[in-house]
Amino acid sequence: MPFAFWPTSPVVSQTWLDFLDFASVKADGTWLFRGHADTAWTLVPAIGRQPSATAYRLADEKILFEDFVREAKRYLDADGFTELEWMAVAQHHGLPTRLLDWSANPMVAAWFATEDESVSADAQILALRVPFVRRLQAAPLFGSSGAPVIVQVSPRVARITAQQGCFSLHADPQSAWQPSPPAYDFVTFKVPASEKAEFRRLLHIFGYDTQRIYVDMDALSKMLAWRYRQR
Repeated sequence: MPFAFWPTSPVVSQTWLDFLDFASVKADGTWLFRGHADTAWTLVPAIGRQPSATAYRLADEKILFEDFVREAKRYLDADGFTELEWMAVAQHHGLPTRLLDWSANPMVAAWFATEDESVSADAQILALRVPFVRRLQAAPLFGSSGAPVIVQVSPRVARITAQQGCFSLHADPQSAWQPSPPAYDFVTFKVPASEKAEFRRLLHIFGYDTQRIYVDMDALSKMLAWRYRQR
């Protein structure tokens, strides 16, 4: 029997109710969401925000990606994968890339915003309106200029399927992106640090936790260990 770590008659926070309103008015299918554990974070892909002592070079990024594809073929049956699909796989397995994850599901974004118990800052949920006609199925990976584009890959990897993923692909991975009209409608929702634990509890009750997001045995163990700490 699961540990009963939530109250019998819980008093739900106003922030959670406001978040549900924030998400509900964007339920027309055209919005994508992203969670930041710290409101100070910007829209810079991982490959562009490496430690300052490690200078970014495009040639190094390409070698890193090529090395991943070559070695990953030993672990993954990926015949026919496009370069974009390979980069999505690399992104979801922790390789620094020029992609940023977005989800069609605001609950997934809320989980990413609040799941890290070690981050004590206020969190932020970002919402970006991208009509389907602007979600590309293919794009050059290593473009040298231009604004980020939204790409959507086929759900061949379980993690992408679980997170309902799209990505922003950044031609300049070192520059922070600030979406704005008329190109994009872009709004944010702040989750105070004091509310993060409550969000984790409520998201778990609604089925959004480590196991649901990552869909593997490691995630199952991590979720159960978290639930054990809440007893």
